[in-house]
Amino acid sequence: MVPDQGPQHKPPPARSTTPDSGLALPLAFWQDQVAQGRARLASLQSAIEVARRDRPTDGAGTDELIRAYEELAVAEEELRSQNEELLRTHQLLVSERERYHHLFDHAPVPYLVTDEYGVIREGNHTLGVLLRTRRQRLLGKPFAVFIQDASRRRFRSALNALNAHSDTATVSLNIVREGARIVRVEATAAVIRDRAGCLMEIRWLLVDRTRRARAERARRRMNVELARLVAERTAELQHAQYLKDQLLATVSHEFRTGLAAIGGYADLLEMGVRGQLTDVQMADVRSIRSAYSHLATLINDLLDYSRIVAGGANPEAQLDVTDVVLGDALRTVAAMAAPQAASQNVTLTVELGSTAILARADSERLSQILLNLVSNAIKFTPPGGRIAISAQATETDAIVEIVDTGLGIPEEKREEIFKPFARLRASTAPGTGLGLAISRDLARAMGGDITVTNADESGSRFVLRLLRSTRFAVEPDLG
Repeated sequence: MVPDQGPQHKPPPARSTTPDSGLALPLAFWQDQVAQGRARLASLQSAIEVARRDRPTDGAGTDELIRAYEELAVAEEELRSQNEELLRTHQLLVSERERYHHLFDHAPVPYLVTDEYGVIREGNHTLGVLLRTRRQRLLGKPFAVFIQDASRRRFRSALNALNAHSDTATVSLNIVREGARIVRVEATAAVIRDRAGCLMEIRWLLVDRTRRARAERARRRMNVELARLVAERTAELQHAQYLKDQLLATVSHEFRTGLAAIGGYADLLEMGVRGQLTDVQMADVRSIRSAYSHLATLINDLLDYSRIVAGGANPEAQLDVTDVVLGDALRTVAAMAAPQAASQNVTLTVELGSTAILARADSERLSQILLNLVSNAIKFTPPGGRIAISAQATETDAIVEIVDTGLGIPEEKREEIFKPFARLRASTAPGTGLGLAISRDLARAMGGDITVTNADESGSRFVLRLLRSTRFAVEPDLG
């Protein structure tokens, strides 16, 4: 005989989704099931004792009751283990929930939870501080009521996107709090969905960007003010540069007129137009001519520099660029520089290839550049030294190299020597420091450039690079 086993086992009720209930209903159900199982075991055990006492010969019925008792005992043990596991899980969840709420309430940044319509469900203490409103008064209010009209549209757009498909969003909002003070915040939202993908809540993290926004506005105002000051200062400097250039050009022209008269009278005296001069007088006249040549060179450099500066961004407009036979230009310059090289006891050689090279250049300005480079090499090459002038060509460029055996130029000074009025080192050689600056500006105006490196052994190597003409030059007849 099998006794009545009581109510049949039923599945646990559905778990509540209310955050505060947690596992309360499932836990109560299983505890009730364990109590019922224990009561049934006690009843079954009493029935077995009665059966043994009243009918000791009914062995089959007793064995059946014992098996049922053992099965129920196993089920009771399983229920007890599950109950203990549920209790431990419940305690852990309660602990984690308390820890979460503690972190939520004491977070240093404003944090709130809303539903899909933006109605506030939860908010931490820092949120109340930001909005200057008690936290309890925030619950149940739409978050949009705290947002300025100018940025409410952005908030609605972000809310619609989160409801539609997005899981996260970041938007800048202007928050209005008590006293009508505007606070700029950066709101980052994260969506929590259920297993079916339905939106359950939206969690918002707010970062106060008011100071950064103010600093950005101040920086923009400062940039505008700096731009205005720079424009004013630039205009003043340009005007001052214009006045300086005008003064330089005027003074140089007047000096050149006076020097022309001095040179002319010196020529007349040297030719004996005013009568024969004694040796001492002739030496004085030669000194006058030497000073005249020196000053004329300085004035010419100043005038050239003032014209280049006046040309501004379009100095090439002042040039007459044509095809120039490079070999002819080098021979002419070497002939002009030969007396200076001889007086310095410097050997000057010109090395040309068999093929004539055509360069795109202003003939007069090219001669000026070459004469400046060669004269500069002679001035800084000690007596007994050598200067080699050579020319070569690539598919696109015509190249002139002027190599001397002087002291060379340190690498850190190689760009400085091309600046106006720059002097590399103290020297008794005449000059204003404008020759190399003028030469490079002219070369660049013709589409080329001038660079300098140290020679293989000692001294300097100046390289003039010009555009090569596509025409073919005819070799001159030197016979």
